[in-house]
This record gives sequence, structure tokens and C-alpha cells, in this order.
Amino acid sequence: MASGVNGIDLRDGICMAVDDVMRNLKNMARMINTFQEIAQVGTISADGEKELGELIANAIVMVDKEEIITIVDGSTRCSELQVVKCIKLERGYFTQHFITNQKYKTCELDDPLIFIHDQMVSNVQAIKVLEFAITEGRPLLILAEDVDAKAIKTMVAEKYIKGMKVCAVKVPGHGENMELNLLAIVTGGQIFTEENGMNLLPHTLGTCKKVIVSEDDCTIFGGAADDNTIENRTKQLGSATEKSTGLAEMYCRAAIMKIGGMDKLEIGEKKDRAIHALNATKAAVEEGIVPGDGVALVYAAKDLDKLDTANVGQKSGVQIIQNVLKIPFHTNASSAGHDGDDILSKILEQNNTGLAYDAAKGEYADMLEAGSIEPLKVIRTALMDVQRESCQMLTDTDGHLSPKERTQNKQFAVP
Repeated sequence: MASGVNGIDLRDGICMAVDDVMRNLKNMARMINTFQEIAQVGTISADGEKELGELIANAIVMVDKEEIITIVDGSTRCSELQVVKCIKLERGYFTQHFITNQKYKTCELDDPLIFIHDQMVSNVQAIKVLEFAITEGRPLLILAEDVDAKAIKTMVAEKYIKGMKVCAVKVPGHGENMELNLLAIVTGGQIFTEENGMNLLPHTLGTCKKVIVSEDDCTIFGGAADDNTIENRTKQLGSATEKSTGLAEMYCRAAIMKIGGMDKLEIGEKKDRAIHALNATKAAVEEGIVPGDGVALVYAAKDLDKLDTANVGQKSGVQIIQNVLKIPFHTNASSAGHDGDDILSKILEQNNTGLAYDAAKGEYADMLEAGSIEPLKVIRTALMDVQRESCQMLTDTDGHLSPKERTQNKQFAVP
């Protein structure tokens, strides 16, 4: 920009280069489909822990891509996998005061009572159901059309004063409150209405194995009703409202990964690695993998010299991206004690884009064997962010001004 290059041309060159790089990355991506491949990617993503890698592979294989995989603290030394039916609502908690897990900003309730109401829950109703839950010694989840502000304050007070685990989620109905009907079916409870009153009994309230509520959604795992009852009643409910509701999308299977360990510290550390590895593995299954440690970026940037540009500005934009893409690999090779320039030149001579560079051994190997992989989706997302931010910067007012105009304009004058 300081040399007088047009900002719009520079932006176009950057966009052209990033688009070409993403096409090259997509062409070199290797799809993973088998259990062994998924487990290998999961193991690498989990810092080499085979147990977590195989647990993740089992979870992905046992449920579809669209279904839910969640990770929770286990109660034993060994990690285990459980597949249950679940229902997911695209609604979160009313207030962050319901949060029980500060690290992940979620409210987690084990074996809760579930109170379902088809209208607004008043403060009087909230007090009554809270007292019942306290008597039963169980957490409470309220699912309703709405909840009165005073009732929310009462629930928050019970949480902080008496240590009760409680949460409320707004569930607006469609048609004849089909979401509430499905919730009642899955949890084995009934919908409380103005007509049937507040006859609170253990069998009139629903229940489930676990509930996880975030700011954006609520997932109910392992409802009390048996599978046959749920299947028959949801088919009847779905056939009557097939065109107006998304019941099939709400009700699905979920894999629960229970991470075990010797103590809470070990469980927490393994859980963090499992979450990272699960996200990376799901991304790899979705779009494939490419060599890691910056090697894929070097491969993808090889053909940028052949990219046709209309002017000096566009060519400069392409060169910027070409130089930037070489930095991660050059840095990694230099940090490992090797000559970054020498290794980089050898990588550029390679024709097999499935090869990665093992910096520890100083040799080239298949990316899976070397344990050097990166999900294509992660790199693609990062490149798209770079493209968006750089284009935004170059299309602001400063990008339209020449160096002379910026000097004359005090707003952009360099001190």
C-alpha cells in the first residue's frame, strides 16, 4: 500500500490466491471412512492416547453424523461409551445463574424431575414444584411456554441458598404444542395445564438419565419411557404433524462418552483432550485430512506462481499469500533444529501430497504413519477467516486512498 499499489487490486489478488489454495487443499484431502482410520486420527488428535482414539471412533461409527456425541465425567477409572435416545431443543437456559459447569457454561442435571407446562409458569407454581423436588431430593428441569420473572428469581435463590440444581427452558409449541407432547412422551411425564391442576406426584413428572443445557440448546438423554412406547407414540404424533413440525430432527440417538480416571484432575485433563480430539476427528470425517505442521499449506501454494493476474496489485496479493503459507512449516522445521530453507525447498520438490515431514526423525513419511495430520475443515475455516478479515481491511476508507491522499488527509496522516 505504501508503494502505491491499489487496495482493491491487492484485495482481489488475496481472494484469488486463497480460493486457489482451498481448491488445491480439497483436491489433496484424503477421506477417512474405516474404523481403523477414524481411530488413528482420533488417537493422533488425543496426543497419542489409543484408548480415547478408539472410544471416539466407536462413538462416531455407532451414531450418524447428524446425531449427538457428548462427553461427560465418568465415575470409574475406565472410560466407557453409552448410546441412548435423546431429544434436542434449540433453546437454552433463561439465565446463566442456572450454570453448574462454569468451565463449559452449561447446566448439567443427573436423574432430574421434569415439570412440563403448556403455559407460563407462575411464581406460586414454581414454589410448589421446587418444594416437591427438594422433598424428593432430586434436581429439577422446568419446560414451559414461558416462566414468570419472579419464578426465575425464586429458582435462582433456591440454587444459591439451598444448593439445589434447577434449570428452566422455554419451549414454544407449534400447532397444538407438539414439542411439549413429544417431551412428555420421551420423559414419561404429563403436561400440566390449567385444567388438570398441579397434582404433583413422582409418576406425573417426567425424568431422564441426564440433561445438558447450554446458552443455545437443551439435550435430554435417556428418557424414562421405553423405546417401544416412544416409537409408537412419536410415529402417531409425527404422522399427524409431519408437515408442520420437526419432530424427527428433535428425537435421535446420542453417544455419551464417559471419561474415567483416578481423580477429578485426571478426568478433567482427559476430558479436555477428548473434546479437542472429538471435534478434530468429526471435522476429518466430514471433509478429510491433509498433512499437518504446515506441509499442506506449502503443497497448496506451489501452483500460485501459475495463477493469472491482471495487474501488479493482484500479483502482489498472490505473493503475500504465497509467502505467508510457507511460514508455519519453515518455523516448525527451524524450531526442530533443521535448516528451514533447505527442508522447505525439498518439500516443494515433492509430488506426493500425502507425504508429511517428521521433524523428530528428519525424514518424510505418510501423514498417518508420521502422526502429522490436520483436518481440512480446520485449515479451510482459518483461510476463510484470513480472507474475510484482510478483504475487510482493504475495502475500508484507507484502502481507497493513495499514499499522497492519506498524507493530505489528517485522519490517515502518519505522525
